[in-house]
Amino acid sequence: MRLGVHTDVPKKLKTSEFYLEAVRQWGQALKFVPEELITPELCLAAVQQDAMTLVRYVYGSLRRASAPSKLGSLCNLISWLDLRK
Repeated sequence: MRLGVHTDVPKKLKTSEFYLEAVRQWGQALKFVPEELITPELCLAAVQQDAMTLVRYVYGSLRRASAPSKLGSLCNLISWLDLRK
């Protein structure tokens, strides 16, 4: 499932589970996920599928983060990823 056609999906089906499955199949689908549904688990799934997602989206989100809690969640994810090296 490529989310290039994500606009064809009815809104009621666009759940956190839908987006999690999407990023598991195509990490860059993270760019289509509404901010309120982005979690560390979702970011991790996206990065595991496509490591460049970390550069393309997650670090970019850190720079644009407006809510401290969102920033904290993404920082925790990146710290966790750094520790796994």
